[in-house]
Amino acid sequence: MMKKVTKAVIPAAGLGTRVLPATKAMPKGMLPIVDKPAIQYLVEEAVRSGITDILIILGRNQSIIEDHFDRSPELEEKLAKPGKEKALEECLGIANMANILFVRQKQTLGLGHAVNTAKAFTGDDPFVVIYGDDVIWGEDPVCAQLIRAYEEFGRPVAGVSAVPWEDVSRYCSLKTTPIHDNYFFVDDMIEKPKKGQEFSNYSILGRVLLTGIVLAAAVVAMTVFFTVKTISVEGAKQYGSEELIAGMDVQKGDNLYLWNKNRVLSDLMHSFPYLESAQLRRRLPDGLVLTVTECTAAAAVRNEDNTFTYISAGGKVLENNAADSGLPIVLGVTLNAQMGDFLATGTDAHVDAMLNVLENMDAAGLLEKMSFLNLNDLTDVRIGYDKRFDIRAGSLDDLTYRLRFAQTVISNRLSASDIGRLYWDAQNRLHFGPETAEDVARSGTDQAGDNPVTSPAYTNPDGEVGTADNTNGDDSTDSSSDSSDSSDNSDYSDDSDYSDDSSYDDSYDDSSYDDSYDESYYDDSYYDDSYDGEG
Repeated sequence: MMKKVTKAVIPAAGLGTRVLPATKAMPKGMLPIVDKPAIQYLVEEAVRSGITDILIILGRNQSIIEDHFDRSPELEEKLAKPGKEKALEECLGIANMANILFVRQKQTLGLGHAVNTAKAFTGDDPFVVIYGDDVIWGEDPVCAQLIRAYEEFGRPVAGVSAVPWEDVSRYCSLKTTPIHDNYFFVDDMIEKPKKGQEFSNYSILGRVLLTGIVLAAAVVAMTVFFTVKTISVEGAKQYGSEELIAGMDVQKGDNLYLWNKNRVLSDLMHSFPYLESAQLRRRLPDGLVLTVTECTAAAAVRNEDNTFTYISAGGKVLENNAADSGLPIVLGVTLNAQMGDFLATGTDAHVDAMLNVLENMDAAGLLEKMSFLNLNDLTDVRIGYDKRFDIRAGSLDDLTYRLRFAQTVISNRLSASDIGRLYWDAQNRLHFGPETAEDVARSGTDQAGDNPVTSPAYTNPDGEVGTADNTNGDDSTDSSSDSSDSSDNSDYSDDSDYSDDSSYDDSYDDSSYDDSYDESYYDDSYYDDSYDGEG
């Protein structure tokens, strides 16, 4: 006779690294969704499905979950007053929902290992596994659907869901045979398939119904058969394959399922700082594949002792060195990170500013020729480019727009002999002023001042001739322009991002622009009407 399903196992020992820092001191199962912790939704789903006995698998420092499902006499006493009846009922209801037990997983060695810790609880009985980080809400609980399928077919059951085809490689792909309605036989499965290897776009949900026999077979398979026989490395260039394999501390003969993949990868990323990313996947029945992406040094942060710390464009700390090796020098940033760490955001304004600039310089195609980044004053961010230009970006507001605009001007409107400053006026118009290479370099030092610059002349709306740096109009210069310099704007005006003139000051007359410079910088056909001054 088929046994009734009354038991559920909830593995909840994970570290919750994907939602840090919220989970630094709180288990991810206790993160609130509306008005209750996530794990309570899982327990409620099980209870609504007819489950009476629930085992929650915990790790270290997760006793708060036990406390949540326990009685709280002190709180109950305070709520036992007129007007608090509903709150008291809710608190008592949490503790009395089901027979809830707890067991500790002493090592977080994966889902299979976690479920194995429940074998004394499950015995030979069928039971539902509810993934501890997969909240699914519906009028018809998923667990109840699995139980009905088990009662109909008498076989282990897995919940499945269709995922977008472009996301199948992130999950597993099931080979299925339709039975009726939304029921399928699963004939085969491939984990994280490459494009073209997919069976279907059906993947397993975080709900599985197992029997004692299946669990026993799985335990035997995990502990006896799945040992590492081959280890291969993909994507490594800077580091040797044997070097990386040795750094993983995974030996041939180790069990595939009885080691902590997250710990292995974390140690590897710190031991080999020039790894941007690393992924481990099992190649059943007995292989491991390590796939890595390497990074390069993008900038050198100058330290107080005049040494340099190299960092990648993605913000990974790579190494300390006494020399800058020709990398862009970053001033105004103090690093508090170890080699192999990714710089954290949200704790230091200057670090955040550096990462912001590096990201935007990379996106604008300017990073390879960046010569310095001066962040001593976050209201006056200075960026050296090609050792010829001092880009005065001002504050970090509108940085993406300004760097893209500067890139377009440098690429399309400035000549190879131009050296000077690019800066924005109060109306957010871009100006170019000539300087010497020494002036440009000085802007990337601690002693950088407001370097003098002789700006191109322009005509203001009142028709008076002055310079962009001379707001009082004193020492104005008269100039004439060579109209041929701006007659052909096709190389710039095709840029849809900056070509519309609808928001530019149409009172500007470029006919008086200094003919030694290209007046087309002020031509209204090169100003983006989508920019409103607020980013």
